[in-house]
Amino acid sequence: MATDDFEVWKICWEVNLLFHTTILCSAYKCIFCKKSETSNRTMGSDFALVAARCSANHDPRVFEGSSRIGVCPACEIDLVQNIAERKQVCFKDGCRRLMMAVKYTIKQRLGQKEIVEKYLAIVHKNRFFECNTCFCELSLDNPEEWVRAPTSKCVHDAITCRDCLARYIEDAVQSNRWHSIKCPDAKCEEKLDGRDVHQFAPPEIFRRYDENVTRANLSKMPNFRWCYYLGCGNGQIVNSRGAQQEWRCKRCTRMNCFDCKHEGHPGETCAQHEQLKPHRANNENEVRRISKRCPKNGCGRRIYKVAGCVHMFCDPKYDGCGIKFCWKCKVIFPKKAGQESSTGYSAWDYKHLQGCKFINGRFEAASTLPRPERGDPQYRDDWDQDPGYEEGNSDSEQWI
Repeated sequence: MATDDFEVWKICWEVNLLFHTTILCSAYKCIFCKKSETSNRTMGSDFALVAARCSANHDPRVFEGSSRIGVCPACEIDLVQNIAERKQVCFKDGCRRLMMAVKYTIKQRLGQKEIVEKYLAIVHKNRFFECNTCFCELSLDNPEEWVRAPTSKCVHDAITCRDCLARYIEDAVQSNRWHSIKCPDAKCEEKLDGRDVHQFAPPEIFRRYDENVTRANLSKMPNFRWCYYLGCGNGQIVNSRGAQQEWRCKRCTRMNCFDCKHEGHPGETCAQHEQLKPHRANNENEVRRISKRCPKNGCGRRIYKVAGCVHMFCDPKYDGCGIKFCWKCKVIFPKKAGQESSTGYSAWDYKHLQGCKFINGRFEAASTLPRPERGDPQYRDDWDQDPGYEEGNSDSEQWI
């Protein structure tokens, strides 16, 4: 043993002797090796019983439920030193926390002695833990640096610093493992709950975690359904189904099927709809290829062009919004003053955007309209975009 190590052992052993007290019974159970001890000893150290606790504050006098407990001679030899150097595991079965010396109790019991100050210096030197991820060392005496175990159910001390634990949780949430975030200790099977995630995760990550938990819980409700359209994100309780299985989303107004949780299919069973879906997909592609969507905000109905016509009318008779727009530049034609209620051909001012090929048509106005700014309440987002459309395929884009 090196000289310094031997000096530390002597200090710890002397403190151990100062904690010796009268043994009131000849038979007792050692709290560490769990062996029953029968001895003629009249004195023994009670340091582990009164001056040492793990971070869960386990008290052997409470957990053992008996006054016939103590520490056997074999366990006592290095016990006080092991506690000072954070090498002694808690006495309680299943607890993997390390025991720590209680400074206040030691000073109260032994008073102001030189040997006490030397022992507490050893304790202070070892009151830190090393993060097993970034290997930084944090003092256990600094409450701002100290972090508890990842969950209150863990039976071990903290193994990572707060920053590393936050990154661990963030990775789990972003990797869609939010529903089962296990403690990073390989020997621990406990899972973090909402309170744990809230304590350690950045606010934005906790918000995403909370949204996922909320969505999962809502999905367990028998009458709750999410809109099938991924771009919507709305969910609602469908109170009454009756014979009709379709329900309308309150946000995007799309029809949904309660049973198969896909798009609505009135007049068809879910099996029939699934069987016909590939054929409909081909039809939908054809519709996109030869039609354009109405540019008005809140509408978007598909319009087909007929030969000789470039003034597209979104007809209310077919659930349209009642506006007219240019087939090419897709600007919405303004109505003439005093013609708000008229649907006649001459009720609109046929003004186009600058550069539109139909500006010089026989019914067109001489002036043009400015291009709508982004966010214009009259126009849909991407109102001028028609993915899938093939120019010139719907009869003709020329005047006849």
